Amino acid sequence: MKRFSVLIALMILLGVVLTACGGGGGGSDGGAPVNTGLSSGTFTKAIETGTATPWGAPFRTDPYDRDQHLVLASDIHGSGYITSLSLRSNATVTTAVTCPSLLVKMGNTTRTALTTTFSSNIEQGRGTFATVRNAAPYSVPKGAALDYFTINLDTPFYYNGMDNLVVEFTQTGGCSDFVMVSGDTRTNSTLQTGLTGTTQGTRNNIYLNMKLNFKGGDDAVEFSGALATTPAPFTTGFTARIQNLYLASDVAGAGPITGIGFPLGLVSSDGTYTYTLKLGHTTRTALTTTFADNFDAGPPVTVANSATFSLTGGMPAGTYFWITFPGTFTYNGKDNLLVDLDVTGAAGTNASNLANVGAGRSAVGDSGNAVANQGLRPLVFLAKFRFYGSTMDALTPSNSVDSLPFTAVGNPKIQSYYDPTMMGSSGTISKIAYRLRDDSVAGTYNNVAIVMGHTVMTSLTTTFADNMLDAKTVFSGTVMIPAGMKAGDWFEIPLTTAFAYDGKRSLVVETATDAGINYNALIAGTESDYTNRHLYSMDRTLLTGTLQPLVFSQRFWYSK
Repeated sequence: MKRFSVLIALMILLGVVLTACGGGGGGSDGGAPVNTGLSSGTFTKAIETGTATPWGAPFRTDPYDRDQHLVLASDIHGSGYITSLSLRSNATVTTAVTCPSLLVKMGNTTRTALTTTFSSNIEQGRGTFATVRNAAPYSVPKGAALDYFTINLDTPFYYNGMDNLVVEFTQTGGCSDFVMVSGDTRTNSTLQTGLTGTTQGTRNNIYLNMKLNFKGGDDAVEFSGALATTPAPFTTGFTARIQNLYLASDVAGAGPITGIGFPLGLVSSDGTYTYTLKLGHTTRTALTTTFADNFDAGPPVTVANSATFSLTGGMPAGTYFWITFPGTFTYNGKDNLLVDLDVTGAAGTNASNLANVGAGRSAVGDSGNAVANQGLRPLVFLAKFRFYGSTMDALTPSNSVDSLPFTAVGNPKIQSYYDPTMMGSSGTISKIAYRLRDDSVAGTYNNVAIVMGHTVMTSLTTTFADNMLDAKTVFSGTVMIPAGMKAGDWFEIPLTTAFAYDGKRSLVVETATDAGINYNALIAGTESDYTNRHLYSMDRTLLTGTLQPLVFSQRFWYSK
């Protein structure tokens, strides 16, 4: 997410001080989207500021064109399966323009500006640079200046929301006419060549206008401009009912919502909160002080009733924390969205980020009140809405390495701990994946046993059996990691028995294996909030192990 300069104001309720300020797997690595039980939600993230600077590629009459475009994670505000993208014509297209061959690739990157060498901009430990549209004819439809036109992808690209993104277009054969597309200005955001087979190109300061169209994933609603940080309502001894209004244009999506998260305004501290959460539709663009009257487009849906969630200390400012969300709300994408949060108990103070977006965007009252007796505010919480159809990703911002469990020595066993604020949703887990720290080496690992279970503990103990209340073996067999996978790719393990994760308690994942052929290191995080979340032993038969302050990046496929 964007990094903001904020003025922290300790206050009662939402009387905050604002300050002006500016402006998150690798490769096509998500596997097939999970659609069991619900249809997938959709949302669109637009990359534009409105300057409409013209750019003359890739739709050219020249026989060849190759374009790389950099898109920053801070401008995407989302993650999940990208199934199509849309570009913006800079001028009127009077007649459809046909191109004999258009190839599209996508990949994650650590670059914040492109180099002059195509290959150096991709595959730097962030996964495979993947073909998402096979080389095939494409037609740019007729349309007005600044209209968007869509390119459907043959293979969905899983974008993880953390890394930056490179989108590459290759056009061969020459289009029937020249189509100018639109962009903004940002240094070294485009790399282009018209020479077939060249490894280098010319950098340009065009930041291409683009819409990324997602099917399932996490849709962050963030705002530029004046932002603030508030400790309400997640404050010791504090109870409040707050309604937040999000316009349909803020969300730009529709379908089943299965989770909601908020960004930390400060480094987290330990805290536990009890609340009731309702979501509903409204036609209002400004709220009234009567809570019930604001749900004027149908009754609200209670997705969490007297639920609790806990935060651990040490999570970095800007990190999203997911609150317990056992229900599901289907958003119609047309009406505005109302989020009604009634906090009835709080122990521990944690700040969240808000934006000043206009009068009446939130209504504030005492817990349980029918009327917003604290009044209306122009402030709304930044939020992340999970649209069903994607995976649950527990991602670590650091890129540390762990040599277990897929190693050629010993017969190791590990446990990893994931609290609900990392997971975000309840559901039935059918497959998991680990993320490779290096390019893969072919390896076979026998007698692999994966066990999952819930826990109410805030961290692991040194005794494996004590860390799960309802341990269940979900996989037993052989795991084979093929050669040729790139650092940052995920290798998947379909479970032989599904696990029903309740979204309320923490999840423990245990993996044990015999020594295999070759060593494949995994990505793990070592942030301070991961203390005692990783337990390991080099001998799977031992009852106890050693604790480490790290946790694996882990991906979970689930259905509701």
